[in-house]
Amino acid sequence: MKPQLIKSILLVAVSTILASCASKTAEKPASTEKQVPEPAVAITAKPVFLQKKDFNKAKNAKNVSVDWKFHCYPSVLYKILGTTRENGVFVTQIKVQKVRLELSLPITITQPVKFDMNEIEHQQALLTICSEVYKKGEKVAQKAAESTIDQVFVGRASTEDGALSDAINNASLAIGKIYQAETVDQVNFVVKEYESLIAKGTKPQPAIKKAFELYEESKKTAKISILIGPHPSPERL
Repeated sequence: MKPQLIKSILLVAVSTILASCASKTAEKPASTEKQVPEPAVAITAKPVFLQKKDFNKAKNAKNVSVDWKFHCYPSVLYKILGTTRENGVFVTQIKVQKVRLELSLPITITQPVKFDMNEIEHQQALLTICSEVYKKGEKVAQKAAESTIDQVFVGRASTEDGALSDAINNASLAIGKIYQAETVDQVNFVVKEYESLIAKGTKPQPAIKKAFELYEESKKTAKISILIGPHPSPERL
């Protein structure tokens, strides 16, 4: 029996950094050092964290599970553009100025005391796929965060604080949606194609390579479908 892949969802945790201006208490002499501006986007990607567990009560079990989670924790620096009240609901607009992202990929492998080499081979393939996607995912995270810079996000709630939190959450979700499409969704696609190829007799390494190629082809097909998709009829214009 092949290892069980426990599908995981992207975790997006929202933390905020309020922009503030500190009052001057004393004039300081001008520094001769050249000031380097902080980048609008900064990313910290932690190494893949691998943990293995054994089934204590399943000595005869042959099922190996691989549990993976792509974590994306954004911290958003923003400017509040204003808050209004519409029909009893507070509406807050913010403009994103900077984004700090923390990425991580914890993987937990749970395996029985007794297992065969085919299980280990399949398990290693899943680890390779997840690690490869995570490695490329940093560039995706960069683009995702950059897409929110200078963009306005709106939040709505019954309180002002709630409306602000909703706006920040919407900015973070915009980042998470893009990151998820190129990480979680990609792993799900590649693993499915990999297992299909293995079932047809393809060796692990060629199967992994082909599965990634099929994923790239699917992205191209999706873009073409959007470009040549049905145009609205005159009645809808």
